[in-house]
Amino acid sequence: LRYCQAARDLEGQVLSQIQGAGKESDVRMCITGPTSIIESRVMPQCLPILKQFSQLLITFNVVDLENRLNDLRDGSAQLAIVPRVQVTKEMDSKLLKPEKYLLVGAKAWKNRSLKDIVRTERIIDFDPTDRMTHSYLKGVGLLAEAKAERHFVNNNTALLQMFSEGIGYGVLTEEVAQPFLKSGVVIVLHRGSHY
Repeated sequence: LRYCQAARDLEGQVLSQIQGAGKESDVRMCITGPTSIIESRVMPQCLPILKQFSQLLITFNVVDLENRLNDLRDGSAQLAIVPRVQVTKEMDSKLLKPEKYLLVGAKAWKNRSLKDIVRTERIIDFDPTDRMTHSYLKGVGLLAEAKAERHFVNNNTALLQMFSEGIGYGVLTEEVAQPFLKSGVVIVLHRGSHY
């Protein structure tokens, strides 16, 4: 109920500022979500709004761990991008279009079979709770072929550097991967699962 109260407080604050006899004041809001969605979908939509409404201040809280719902509950965020299973009945929510994931790796691997890569190379994920590459491999029937131990790096730039150097392979959203595919930093090992 705290996050409902925090949302209600923000609504009251915004209304009082709007009705405040023409006095302009800043309004801050926090949007929390995973790197891939914040960088590729939320920020591009918010930038024109920020240009139009100079009194609106947005904190983009990029959090790849699954504790984003806590930020909403304790009032430190007004909007949170969370998995559908975490949305409860009392929340006001909107379903986002599923993300399309690509399995990517080093361009030096372009002549290798996917099965060979999965059997001999390591997965690179954001952190131990990140199961997207496992879900992807399961969806294409290759999870049993993958090595159990993975590398972890919680930064897209570092992740792409590891992919490009042939340290391992993993999944990226199509939006995040596109500029790096275009520049040849990485290649698509397999295309096309939605989550």
